[in-house]
Parts: sequence; C-alpha cells; structure tokens
Amino acid sequence: FILSPWGIDDTSGAFFGESVAIDRPYGRDDVTVLIGAPGIAMVHVYVYDTEGKHLRKEAILKAEGHQLLSEHRFGGRNAIALFGDMAFIGCASIEAVFAYRRIFVQHEDEASFRWFEWNTLRSSEFDFDLYDQGYTINHVHRQDFGVALAAHRRSLLVGAPHADYGNMGNVAERENRGTDGVHNQGLGKGKVFAFYSQPHIQVVTLFGDEEPSGGSFRLLLSSHQGIAQGLSGVIRFDANALEIKKALEEATNIGEVEITKNEHVTSDEAVYTIATWVITFLSEVDDNLPLLEPLLHESGCTGCKPMLVSTLSVAAPRISVERQQNQNYFIEEDQLQASDKGSADFFGGSLALDGFQAIIGSMKSSSRTRTTWDFETGDLVGWTPTDHAFDFQPTFGDNSRHRWGYKISESKNETKGEPQSSSMKGRYYIGTYEKRPGSNINYLTPHLDYPLGNTQGDKPVGTLTSDPFLILGDSINFNIGGGCNHLTEYMELLVDGFPSIRATGECSERMKKVVWDVSDFLHRAGQIRIADLGSEKWDHINVDQIEFSWSVNEKDCFGNMIAECSFGGGALPRESDAEKQHYTSGDESGMSGAAYAFYRQCTSSDESSVCTWKEQARFTASDKR
Repeated sequence: FILSPWGIDDTSGAFFGESVAIDRPYGRDDVTVLIGAPGIAMVHVYVYDTEGKHLRKEAILKAEGHQLLSEHRFGGRNAIALFGDMAFIGCASIEAVFAYRRIFVQHEDEASFRWFEWNTLRSSEFDFDLYDQGYTINHVHRQDFGVALAAHRRSLLVGAPHADYGNMGNVAERENRGTDGVHNQGLGKGKVFAFYSQPHIQVVTLFGDEEPSGGSFRLLLSSHQGIAQGLSGVIRFDANALEIKKALEEATNIGEVEITKNEHVTSDEAVYTIATWVITFLSEVDDNLPLLEPLLHESGCTGCKPMLVSTLSVAAPRISVERQQNQNYFIEEDQLQASDKGSADFFGGSLALDGFQAIIGSMKSSSRTRTTWDFETGDLVGWTPTDHAFDFQPTFGDNSRHRWGYKISESKNETKGEPQSSSMKGRYYIGTYEKRPGSNINYLTPHLDYPLGNTQGDKPVGTLTSDPFLILGDSINFNIGGGCNHLTEYMELLVDGFPSIRATGECSERMKKVVWDVSDFLHRAGQIRIADLGSEKWDHINVDQIEFSWSVNEKDCFGNMIAECSFGGGALPRESDAEKQHYTSGDESGMSGAAYAFYRQCTSSDESSVCTWKEQARFTASDKR
C-alpha cells in the first residue's frame, strides 16, 4: 500500500510521514496506523484489516478550536503515541498534548467506530504571562511539553526537555510582566510528566453459606461496541485470576482485562463472601461500560454446571457484580527527572514505555561520572552490581578485625586464623566476605541488623562496575586485598569497554597500595570493574580509596581565585541530611548522551493507591568521548 494525505486540496509542505505510530488493539484483527503531517497540523488514521487484506481511511485528527500552523509542530517527530483505541498528539509550540479515543457510535441508520477528542493535557508547570497590547498577549514559557510521547495501557509519558528552566514567576498567577526563564533551551534541565487514566473496575463476588465443591458460571456484557451479547467462556467456581481473564477475553466486546482474586473472606454471618474477582478493564475507553451480568446453570446458562453444596447448606450460592470505579480522563500523577540532571541535557527528548517500565533519552547529556571512589557515601552510587556478592556493600568499619580469619601455611605469616585488620581508610570499604553495611538512615552509623564481625562468606559471586570516565591523567592508585586468584578475585581497568589492566590481593585481608600507569590510554574512556567470581577459600575481594592523578567528582569551588577545582561537577540529590553529599564529575564528554530507566510503583492495588516513578539505572556508552 502507498499512503498519502487526504481530506485537503493542497498538501505541499505537509511533511506527511514525519511521525508515525502503529498498534494492533488487544484481541482484534485490525491494525491502526497514525501518520503525522505537521506541516498542515493533521494526523491521518488508517486501519488495515488483516482478515480482509484491505486498508481503509478512518479519520483525520485535528486540534479542534485551535488555529494551528506548521510552526506549531502538531504531530511532529516523536510527538505521536498510539495504544489500542487511544491516540495522543503532541503540540510542543503551545505546550499541549491532545488525547483522542475511538468509541462505537450508534446513529439512526449507521453504527461505526469514530474518533473523538478526549481531553487536552498540559503539565502542572505550564505558565504564561499577559502583557503587551493592553495586557492581551499570551507569552507562553517554552518547555517543549509534548515534543516526545510514549503510551502503554493507561499510562502516558510526555517529554518536556526545557522544563525546570528557572521560572521567575508563579504558575498559579498570570503576571503582567515577563517571568520566563533567562534562556530555557540552555538552562532547562528537562522533565518527563507522567499521566494516568483510571480504568473501569467491576467486582464479581461469590456468596454462600459454604464453599461449593463444584459448579461454574459465565459473565455477559450486553449492548456494548455494537455487540448485543458478549458472552465469556465457562468459569469454574474456584477459577484463578488467569482462568477468569482467559474466559472473559473470549467475549467479543471485551478487550484486555486484569484480574485480582481474593479468596475466603470469612464472616460470622450465615451467608458470607467465598471469593471476589476484581476486574480491571485496561483497554476500555468508552465512558458507558455496562455492568457484567452473571449467568448460572439455574438461570439457563449454556454449558454451566450447577453449584454443588452439601445437604447442610440452606442458602444457594449466588453471584453479584458491583461497579467499583468508572474510568477517568488522563491526569498528571508524577514528574520524572534524572538524578544527575544538568542544564541543556535534553532529558525527555525521546521516550519508550512498556507496562510499568520506561526508558528516557537525554541525548545531550555529558553522562557525568557519579561513582563514589572511596565508598564514604555508604552506598554504591555510580556503581552497577551483578549477582549477589555486593548486596551488602560497602562494609562499615574494619569488620575483618572482629572475626576469625583463615588459617594458612606457616610460611605465610599474615594470619594463622586470628582476626586481621583490612587497613581500611575512613568508615567504608569493599569487602565481599563481610556482611556489615551502614545504616540506611544515617551513613555515619552501622546497620543495627548486622553486628560487628558478621559475614556472608565466600559463596556469593558478582561484579561491580563504575560509571565510564575519561582518562585525563597518568595514574590511578588504590588499595586492594583479599583473595589472590587473579582469574576470580581482581580489580581491572576497562578501556573503551575492553579489559586492559588487572590487580588482585595476596590472600590476606590487609589491603596494599597498587598504582596503575594509564598514560597510554589518555583521552579514552575508562571504567573500574571489581570482580568476585569464585566460591572457594579466599574467594573474596577487598578494595578501598580509588584515586586519580586528575580531578574526578570534585565539588564546585565558587569564588576560588586560582580555579584549582573549576572542573568540578554538580551535587547529586539527597533525601535527607543524614546522607553524605556526593558530586558528579564535570562535563568531560559534552553531549555524549545518556538514557535512564524508570519504574512505576504503587502503594497498593486499590483505587486509593499512590503511584510514583523511580529511577532504576542510567545507561551510557562505555567508549564515550
């Protein structure tokens, strides 16, 4: 098929195809295609029937009530998202996203699915000032809200790469003066705004005075999406969540559902709740969703078996359906920002979303190094662990000094089984034999659940890899101890992702200083990787005090007259004063780019739940420049 714009005479400069989206609605045979034409402020909708093998033009989406021009970027690159019967079109120049939905409409002589504008979305930080020409001109603060979109099920992410720009006014007031930022494109740190649409939820409840030993039922959804009767499959009285999901989705007018089952809700009453199934209609967008109707064998249900109870039962089992909540339009639920946010990083310029997992691009980020090199923050900020050897790291205090060590040969008199100091510096070090982390409340104190001398032993394995950094000096020095097998217990330097230098311990807890000459790798990207890959005797590693002959992760020195640390980076956020302040490196690799993984987590599964998005990881190139 060759697709072209339609519904307009002059298509010159339409930029038809600058943005595209495609999706197959859950459980259906048709495929929906959106094609943006920002030059004429339109998005064309096509539907391909996979059974009939034909393509039809379905709709043209516009911003009703707005006189948009090509410069408004309606449906521009990355500014289209589609999921099922929901479409979203960004219009960054007016700081808006337009939400559309496709619902079944019954007219006098015609019945069909049609697209309607649902609601217009703006961020909670949308702002404009009123001045000029008698205070009648709107001066909108540029944040580029809507420049990138991603949608999945009931969630929508909207990128605003120039947000957090230094607003000099109040978003709740219309000032009669310019309160915009000084230079939003250069100073904005970027945000992604998360929106969520509350779905329809119905609850099916089985009542009785005793639990049945057999029986089944069906659920009926009548007069919906042009289908008179959408009948589920047969559902056993004790069906689990997956079974009832499968049965419900057999109905021709029910899309994707999510089921939660609660069993045996006890009661002192004669008739009590035996089981409840909470049904969430994830793909439904019509405000008018009929209530499901339960069908039992006794009421003529085809294929259903009667509910079996003992002769002692005096109340026949019955099933009821109640509406727990109706769907709502999309509302803002959270704001996402990088923990190492920086001006002009273009965070939110690209997005992808799948379920509760999101990936957010920050293509102009300098991917500043966040790693704690002396471990004195009491956590592993800037390090990426694998497996479980580093689960309880870093270690608080000289823990090996307060436990029994290995008894080794008399020829090596470092230890004969007695406790031995690690010769650590400060409060923390990496010691994978130990199991004594710091407090998660105050980094200055140990965790109360892990007493002095507590260990995890040699069994756990894993690696710990730092953020990439640029090699801008001649040497790296550090303290290392623990096991002496250079194949399993070691610290190594990766250069552009490739192992280049390695060091190991001497089968002694006591760490000794090692210096690496890295002058051959000047201006290339490096990473430190600490490995504990063995599970036998002395298969653990101790590391502390990684230092560089150049400046890395130093605090900004405002007001220093000789600029001895002008290369310093920014402060990373803290949740409380009980956390040690840590700093990133400076902008050593401008616009090398980064991406961030976020995860949506909720306090509970009911309608009162509060959901937030948490940063999980940052991705950067191991050979950044």
